[in-house]
Amino acid sequence: YQRRVRGTISINDLVAALRLLPNTENLKLEEEIAENNNLETLAEAELRKCAEIIEKAANTLLSFKPREQPKSDPTIIDESDINEAILTATKAIAGATHKLVVSAEAAQHDRRENVASKKGSKYHADPAWANGLISAAQEVAGAVQHLVKAANDSVDGKAQEEALVSTARAVAAATAHLVSASKAKSDPNSSSIKNLSVAAKLVANATSKMVDAANQASKFKEESQKDEEVTGMKGGMGNSKIQELEIQTKIAQLERQLEQERQKLGRLRKARYTKK
Repeated sequence: YQRRVRGTISINDLVAALRLLPNTENLKLEEEIAENNNLETLAEAELRKCAEIIEKAANTLLSFKPREQPKSDPTIIDESDINEAILTATKAIAGATHKLVVSAEAAQHDRRENVASKKGSKYHADPAWANGLISAAQEVAGAVQHLVKAANDSVDGKAQEEALVSTARAVAAATAHLVSASKAKSDPNSSSIKNLSVAAKLVANATSKMVDAANQASKFKEESQKDEEVTGMKGGMGNSKIQELEIQTKIAQLERQLEQERQKLGRLRKARYTKK
């Protein structure tokens, strides 16, 4: 056993020494080549899996309920219009991210074939990059899942519009990460990368529309609350004083929750950087 270990170390030392010679920096052991090729295949499979996850998430979106009767004034935006805009934007984001991940999968397939056919070229296997690509794809799929849930909850009145904005921006950031990782090792003139760029623009446009829809929903709720407050103030001075105390209590609760969330975010970021 000890002889076998010494032999392995000697071979590794020999390969390391040979890599110092001119034009031998890409010299690899057979086991290392096999491991890298497997990782390239794994990256492609993971991209395919993430595309399937996004497609399934899109299928869980609530169906928009048609109006029971036409609007009396088509120029006025109501809650039904906002819910339709939210669901439409979410579907557009899910569709665009699905196309983007499929294009990234195609680019990875092309690159994997180049790894096999162009050993020693710029298409050499890169485990760190492949792992980064897998991580970026998983990040996109997870962000889309959260967005779909936030959209369904918002339409059902179970979530705040801030959740839509934050998840939409998370999708945009995740897709930018995936696009960057995919383009880093691919032929910029390939059809898959061109399709990737087109899909990335679709994601950006769709997320922008989602943010607009969420802001509209927030304004609509604010206006409704103002109307309720005006109605409540008509109840007399005593009722107004009670409302003031309730508002002050709520402000104190929100400030405490905000500080707790800031501390939680700080701990999360610290833990992430510590792992790196």
